[in-house]
Amino acid sequence: METILNNGVGKTRSFLELFTLESAKVEIPKIQRDYAQGRESAFEIRKTFLKTIKKHLDENNPLNLDFVYGSIEHQKFIPIDGQQRLTTLFLLHWYMAWSSDELDHFKNLLLSGNTSNFTYDTRVSSREFCDNLLTKEINRSEEISISQTLKNQYWYYLNWKNDPTIVGMLNTLDSIEHIFSEDESKYYELLKRQNPSLITFQYIELKDFGLSDQLYIKMNSRGKPLTEFENLKANIERVFEENDHENHGDQTQWFTSKIDGVWVDYFWEFVNSDPTLLDSSIVNFIRAATIGLYASASKGHEETLRDLLNSTKTFNYYLLEKSGLARFESLKEVFQQLDRLIQFNMSNTKTSLKGYLIDLDSLVSDVLNQKISYPNRVIFYALLKYLTNYDDYSGLLDWMRVIRNLAENHRIDSQETMTASIRRVDSLLQYGADISDYLAKAELKDLTGFSTYQGNEEIFKASLMVQNPQWRQIIERNENHPYLQGHIGFLFKFSGVNISFDESAEIRFHNYNWSEIEILFNDYSTKFFKLFHDAGLKPMDGFLFERALLTQGDYLLRKGRNFSFLIDNERDISWKRLLRDSKNKILKSLMDRIDISGIHESLEEMINDFNDQDWRYYFIKFAKILAQTGRNKFIRTRWDNKNDILLLEKTQTNGTHREYYSYAILCELERLGYQVSYQSAASDQYYKSIDSINDLEINIRFDPDEEFDRYRIDFEGKVTHPKSHDEVIAFVKKGLI
Repeated sequence: METILNNGVGKTRSFLELFTLESAKVEIPKIQRDYAQGRESAFEIRKTFLKTIKKHLDENNPLNLDFVYGSIEHQKFIPIDGQQRLTTLFLLHWYMAWSSDELDHFKNLLLSGNTSNFTYDTRVSSREFCDNLLTKEINRSEEISISQTLKNQYWYYLNWKNDPTIVGMLNTLDSIEHIFSEDESKYYELLKRQNPSLITFQYIELKDFGLSDQLYIKMNSRGKPLTEFENLKANIERVFEENDHENHGDQTQWFTSKIDGVWVDYFWEFVNSDPTLLDSSIVNFIRAATIGLYASASKGHEETLRDLLNSTKTFNYYLLEKSGLARFESLKEVFQQLDRLIQFNMSNTKTSLKGYLIDLDSLVSDVLNQKISYPNRVIFYALLKYLTNYDDYSGLLDWMRVIRNLAENHRIDSQETMTASIRRVDSLLQYGADISDYLAKAELKDLTGFSTYQGNEEIFKASLMVQNPQWRQIIERNENHPYLQGHIGFLFKFSGVNISFDESAEIRFHNYNWSEIEILFNDYSTKFFKLFHDAGLKPMDGFLFERALLTQGDYLLRKGRNFSFLIDNERDISWKRLLRDSKNKILKSLMDRIDISGIHESLEEMINDFNDQDWRYYFIKFAKILAQTGRNKFIRTRWDNKNDILLLEKTQTNGTHREYYSYAILCELERLGYQVSYQSAASDQYYKSIDSINDLEINIRFDPDEEFDRYRIDFEGKVTHPKSHDEVIAFVKKGLI
């Protein structure tokens, strides 16, 4: 069976030629699944397939739909692969014949007595539906869809709505009606055309094999990914062959020898010797390379790029055609990228990339598993473009350092931002071998498509390295901190260097004593490295760092209606975000007070010395309060009352939350040895309060809306209104001891 598939390329046939030249009667067997291409969930696949056919018909450009193979039993062709395409072609031909008054021609080829030569053996209802399409008179109505027209026929049974094949056929007919709505009458003539036929497939008859369950299972054990890859490979090979024929080239030999040789060997290393993953890995690489090329094009359609990026959509030749990249020049570039990547994989420079926080094996693995992030797509694209445009690797590391810095410190979180960044990579590529020299003379507008903040920093650092080459080692050492990934502008600012300048200004390096700057820079760098590790802030018991930092000022960052004490990884409320915010001067103030030989002691001293009686006080004094702010360390304050502070476990007040000042009373009382119970709430309409102390019922809450009475105590039927935290504590001591 393998020999038949591998050696027999089949006969090129159109749908109509299957019935004229092959004298076939096509019967979809019971063992096959229902007509899946007609399902609602397959709308995008169906639409892409039909639009591809329409495009080729409109342009008189032949299209081959890959292999259709099966066996002959009792003078019937039983398809093993191709059922979905054949059914769609049957419906397309029927609709075009029906809509252009050519149905008699179609019937002469497809009808034997009152039985359709294209039929389903899965259900009686499916067979009857196919027969009725060819034997019943169906009048057209311009006011309703084709599916509704058919449902209105006297012969259409209501229970057919339970036949998934019929439902799928109706869906496909509606799609055909919609997609081919303009000038329908011409398409049947185009579908009938021969020598050459416009829409064809490779027809393979599996001689000497009957259709048995064993055969079907064995054929399909080859797996869906393998079939997709074989189809894609065959179409790409045909593009190479057509180019060689037109230009007397030999590119096909290059492609076929590589894809069955060194390229497969390369991917084999990533699939852990699992052959079922091999072909999908190759397809996913082609997909990733195609995404880069499509995004870099000056004109692209958002829908097509969305389809390319959507890992749930099958990447096949139809999608490749939809992208406009099913051309020899584009396909050759894709495989040149692969070829150069494999060559680079064997070089020492590959290992050096890890020093710049770029692990090539991990990057490629993410590509092959379709788990690659938007920033890494930009980085991967920049690597492939460099490899295919430069013969040596002398400038590669600096190129990748700059691209990493720009990509990792820009909000690339959508296909639009990814596209803008990829196009900027294209404009920078011509300077790739000497990127720092170029950036030293560049302006901010030259880095549009990346963060203005980071672009400004890259221009500054490049200028500094050109002016003072000894700074390159210092810059790269700090850039390569895994949490910073290129963003070190704050260290220069802390050291007294202004790295901001407008597009026309020049950095006047002579204004600084760079020996003194280096001492300051290294001091701040050392302290940062002591405080932050690869993933973010180094863990400290009792939120020691956050509380000490708060003594230096309000460093909280806003997200929506909430404010955060910051976490390691989040777009808006991370420590990394603080480093570029104007509030980073608060971090500098803390670092200035830190003794590197005793960091924890320095932080504790700041906390102990803090006595300002503002909203920060209890956050600083009681570590337990910060523990109530959930994963995002969120609090919420009211814009018109800074004393209205809620401690959020989640992001909304419909999640469990507590009130800040009453919870501070709990912390103080627990410190004094009391057993305290607190009632939290899941609505901002309910009070949050202490409800018992030492098992005695008492209600203590804070009322931020009351102009004079700030606290409210309800104990033994009496209500009092202390005006301060200390008065509440004094009341408890007096009343409960």
